[in-house]
Amino acid sequence: MELALVVPFLFVLLLIAVDVGRLFYVYVGVQNAAREGAAYGATHPTCWANSGAQACPDPANITYVARQELGGDATLTVSVSCVGGCASNTAASGNTVVVAVTRPFSLIVPNPILPTVTLGASATAVIQ
Repeated sequence: MELALVVPFLFVLLLIAVDVGRLFYVYVGVQNAAREGAAYGATHPTCWANSGAQACPDPANITYVARQELGGDATLTVSVSCVGGCASNTAASGNTVVVAVTRPFSLIVPNPILPTVTLGASATAVIQ
């Protein structure tokens, strides 16, 4: 009898633990995506995400590189900003590229108060 009362509670605790683990895993991926995008932006400062300001030397751009860190996740939103001149071929060494990444995360455990969580991270890299 006691087991029948405790099992649903333990099952809910297990689902919450799985949700926290998934949340942490995706958050680490979002942080890595921001870092990879910033690193790519620092080595290719004229390669802007989703803008025609300057053509990229290869098919990849900052958004593409960041999304590939999460396996090509299309729900990842990437915003790129630059301190200094990054939109021209004469991007000065020492300027910085800032990549901010956000991604919605849906929980397994039904929660009417907080059905989705938005995870976000940003990274800054110095142009080389």
